[in-house]
Amino acid sequence: MKARFMGDPRRNGEGPDVLQLHGMEFPKGEWVGPISGVLEAKLPGNDHFQVSSEDMARPVRVEPAEAPASLFVAFDPDGDGQPGGSTSSPEKDALMAELDDLGVKYDRRLGPARLQALLEVAKFERGDD
Repeated sequence: MKARFMGDPRRNGEGPDVLQLHGMEFPKGEWVGPISGVLEAKLPGNDHFQVSSEDMARPVRVEPAEAPASLFVAFDPDGDGQPGGSTSSPEKDALMAELDDLGVKYDRRLGPARLQALLEVAKFERGDD
């Protein structure tokens, strides 16, 4: 089976020039095939595609592109610019003691940068700034 991406018929064929779907690339208006079994079941009912049961000579395969590094952001709950949580330090202990004295509720896993920000907000709200 082969398929051709035509775009959205309700919007005059509007759509991307190339559509990637289940590891296959469908350039708009060009026949692609043979298509995978998953797509064989889905595409005949999709009004964005035309399908044909004719076989094609060669299969089309798209290698997955490498994701840019910006898509992978390390979890940084403490705001110190390093992945993972913060460990104890004299600076962190002093900030937590000040927050405790002010009666501020906070997450003890936060790092010094976020604790400092909470402390500044608490002091501002009390008028201690």
